[in-house]
Amino acid sequence: MSVRKPVHFFLDMCILLPQALDVSAKSCEDFLKEAGESCCVSSSVCSKVSETLDKAHDWVAKEIQENLYPYLEKHTIDRLTKRDARIFEGFFNERRRRLGAIRSATMHYEIIRRVELWAVTHIHSIELGKKISAEIFLTALLAELSKVYESLKAPLDTIKVKEITPKEEIKSHVALQGVRNLEDIDHLASAIQFQFTNDIWVVFVTFDEKDILSHQRRLLEICALSCCKPHYAMDYSRDLSRQEPPIQYYASITSKSPQQKSFARTIETLLSVSVI
Repeated sequence: MSVRKPVHFFLDMCILLPQALDVSAKSCEDFLKEAGESCCVSSSVCSKVSETLDKAHDWVAKEIQENLYPYLEKHTIDRLTKRDARIFEGFFNERRRRLGAIRSATMHYEIIRRVELWAVTHIHSIELGKKISAEIFLTALLAELSKVYESLKAPLDTIKVKEITPKEEIKSHVALQGVRNLEDIDHLASAIQFQFTNDIWVVFVTFDEKDILSHQRRLLEICALSCCKPHYAMDYSRDLSRQEPPIQYYASITSKSPQQKSFARTIETLLSVSVI
């Protein structure tokens, strides 16, 4: 019998970025705590998360640097008091309106939400009768923005990155299962390639129901890749750990369908392993 190897969890972008719903955030937190060092990300996911955070941070920083001080001047405010919190409602609402023209601005909204909360809380903390200059406040706000950025990027510093360049042929098989998003195709193909290159079971963990989980059955049937939400991930891991490793598992499938045979030939040709 083949030696059983630990199951690896490949994380999707959405697992590393803040969740809009508390229940999703709790699911992620519990899973990451239990899965521990079994979690990793493909280089494609790591690059995309970094790019998303960098773009959002740079946009918000530019908006604050270029527009906050003129906005306060327009309202004849050069020193802020405890009673000036509402002035920021209009400023940040205008930033959100401008985001309507930016595609995939979820992280922009998240950073704005955190920075706005800090700004209002900071203003409320000013003692009655005291004032702080707009320049000092702007400096403090930008410093808080940097802290927000570092906190959002922190998960990438603790999770192993697998350097993988997914093969076009494997990406084509992922697309044939119904996945249309090009970034998702890269992420899934990377997980599949790692799985068969190392003969280690992989579970791709995601909340993406529309683009990935809706094709869950086909990805498993044809590409032998398990995809699930984080609250099911440990169950998938236990089930996979009882099976033979991926190469032997796929080779043991009798009466392979035409798509399974095509996938097997691709894996054999690209990775020099026998799965037919």
